[in-house]
Amino acid sequence: MAGDQPSQRHCAASHCVPVADLFLRAQADADLDGGGFGATLPRDGIVDARECLSREDKISDRGRDGGGAGGDKAKAIFSKLTDVQREVAVASLPRSAKEAAATLTKEAALCRSPATIMHALEALADALGVRLRGADKKAERSLLHAHKKGMEARLSAEEQPAAALLLAVPLVLAVTRGRAVAMTGRSLAPALALIGEGGLLPTDDLLFMVTFHRDVVASLAHTSGAAAKTTA
Repeated sequence: MAGDQPSQRHCAASHCVPVADLFLRAQADADLDGGGFGATLPRDGIVDARECLSREDKISDRGRDGGGAGGDKAKAIFSKLTDVQREVAVASLPRSAKEAAATLTKEAALCRSPATIMHALEALADALGVRLRGADKKAERSLLHAHKKGMEARLSAEEQPAAALLLAVPLVLAVTRGRAVAMTGRSLAPALALIGEGGLLPTDDLLFMVTFHRDVVASLAHTSGAAAKTTA
């Protein structure tokens, strides 16, 4: 959601930074973590952005399901780089790409929005002579379909009201708006407002979600207040 800063920052941190760090691992002429994960992507030629995002989604699923040895290695590949690791990566790149690489590491640290990180990533790829192949409409539809199915499965298994709401709202956005979004609890109210625009959701269903959100917020506030009194 372009107008909601918390969801922008959350999406940038959870989806864009791992891809940017993976690109730095692949292009750096240095072993950043001693695990030999620097050769995951080709250093020259074409890097498929769809494959990056697809792998990251699969790794997220493995993390929820327990993982295993393969999952552990995958998590290591997509793990967030430290500031020092990023500095090492930048220092190892060709002189002509250092400025673009420094900009990417700055944007990854700031996590302002997906757009700023991806623009910086594209600039670095350009400086390195690597072509990033973006998603086409067919790939986007496939990813959105997989996203909806995954959300439906998690929602059906969720028993906590607050967690269920945090799954239901993005799922409704995916169904009614054709958008896959990443959000935190702070973004639920703006998301519900977006869902209400255009009348894409029946009025009764929208009212139910708005009321449920209000009740969840009230319940959490009551629980937090009771806990504070008990501590005092």
